[in-house]
Amino acid sequence: MTPPTRRIGPVWFAWAAGLALAALVYVVGPDRFLFRVMDTLHVVAWRLNEWVADLSALSLDVVRALAIGLFATFVVLGVTVARRGGRARAALILVTA
Repeated sequence: MTPPTRRIGPVWFAWAAGLALAALVYVVGPDRFLFRVMDTLHVVAWRLNEWVADLSALSLDVVRALAIGLFATFVVLGVTVARRGGRARAALILVTA
């Protein structure tokens, strides 16, 4: 018969988190702790906002490049179909208008 496994309960986790918080407050200083926490949250939010803005600009460039590439491909394929006698003239006029 195997002995039952012991789990680390939430009580130990609470004690560890409390001691870590106490050490952090001691290192930062009790009088400046809330200021440091709020300042850190502000900086993280600002960096996240800048990252999203950069990602938005990048995605706009990617979508624009894809649109140009797909348009050029469609025109080349449409001209090829039209040269072979296919019905591509209306599609080319509709897309380029």
